[in-house]
Amino acid sequence: MKKNIMIFSFFGLTAGLFLVSESAHSADSAHYFGFSYVSGAKDIWDWHEDNLNFDKFEDGAPIGISYRYAFLFNSGIRLDAGIGPFVLVTGDVEYTDAPIQMSLGYSFLETSDVRLYARIGATIHINDGDFLKEENAVGAIGAIGLEIGHSLSASFFVEASYDSAEAIFTDIALDDNFEPIRTEEDIIVNGFMLTLGARF
Repeated sequence: MKKNIMIFSFFGLTAGLFLVSESAHSADSAHYFGFSYVSGAKDIWDWHEDNLNFDKFEDGAPIGISYRYAFLFNSGIRLDAGIGPFVLVTGDVEYTDAPIQMSLGYSFLETSDVRLYARIGATIHINDGDFLKEENAVGAIGAIGLEIGHSLSASFFVEASYDSAEAIFTDIALDDNFEPIRTEEDIIVNGFMLTLGARF
């Protein structure tokens, strides 16, 4: 409960900074579209494969699609809001995750053709699955990114980030006496992410 209060407080603080900022109307903005490697997706697929007795489990690649919209102020401060990376498991079992994130950061050398930025914030995961015990996991996110290309037109970016949100997956297994027991495992659903994409 205390963790949820901290996360929502950060969302409120970030939104408040945006609303009261006199420079909000004159801020530049940018769109970020990317493909992300998601280490947590591989952990989720491994859990399903290890705990469910399917002859063949089709997991796929731990790649998700993400989008962010950023307000970029002259001071270097930035506010990012986005969704993703989407994670999807389909087949005999299903799991979906659409994280919503908001962050506060700082951009270095914003007028240069090579730019560095860092940001920290919070995430809420709109997730659902056959073996998911609790939905809507919350966590904190930290990221550092590098942009290459003209700042006033399309450019490319690479970002390394970490999302701490955890979800509990549960199943019924048989013990040595063939009695059913419930097994549970906490999994960091995103964990380390590496995103490659374009900024417009």
